[in-house]
Amino acid sequence: MTLPASWDEFTSRLGKKMRSNLGYYERLLYKSFPDARHFIADSSSIQEGMTALFELHQSRWNARWLPGVLGSRKVQAFHRDVAKRFLEAGWLRLHLLYADGALRSALYCFRMGGRTLYYLGGFSPDYSKFSLGTVLTAMAIRHAIGEGCTEFDFLRGNEEYKYRWLPEERFNQRLVLTQSRGRLGGLDELPGKAGFALNRVERYVEHRAKAFAEQHGRRPQGAHRSPDARSPLSAVTRIRRRVNRAD
Repeated sequence: MTLPASWDEFTSRLGKKMRSNLGYYERLLYKSFPDARHFIADSSSIQEGMTALFELHQSRWNARWLPGVLGSRKVQAFHRDVAKRFLEAGWLRLHLLYADGALRSALYCFRMGGRTLYYLGGFSPDYSKFSLGTVLTAMAIRHAIGEGCTEFDFLRGNEEYKYRWLPEERFNQRLVLTQSRGRLGGLDELPGKAGFALNRVERYVEHRAKAFAEQHGRRPQGAHRSPDARSPLSAVTRIRRRVNRAD
């Protein structure tokens, strides 16, 4: 989204219902929770903020029978390191929303070159009636405008929630290169071709998994936390493990 010079100018572009919802949910949040506050993680709160991001993101996806992308300890360690380095460089914008005695929403953004990039978010499913994702996204956009950013980028993906903000679409192309390996008896290209095929399967499954999540919605309270065996992502996880073992 191209950002104007003021928040009022930005909201004037949105539909009437969206403008009404932004005001309603923000008022509801502060009325319901007097301790509610929005802040951006600094050196004293970055570890707590990243932990909240991991837990909130995982709980949202697990509630839809999907594993999420931040469950692995290695992945979490990687993002903690990235966040620390980006904070030191002045690029990190980890937006946090505190309410009802704890962090209830987190938005993992980066700022560079006059642009704010929205990478990942985490929102407590138990507070869905407050639409915390929409509220915190609005706060992040308002902050980006206040910093003088001229663009707010939702990055890759055509998720429905992004279109509420009336963004412009850009189309990317991906170039995948395969690498042959010697000493395989004429089968040098097989590992590369297998990796290429798996990449295509993963892209397809990613789209199918999101459709699966929308169709099945949230699980009942107390349901088992592991992904449903029917989940498309559980299938691709098994495939990847087999390929890694073969490799």
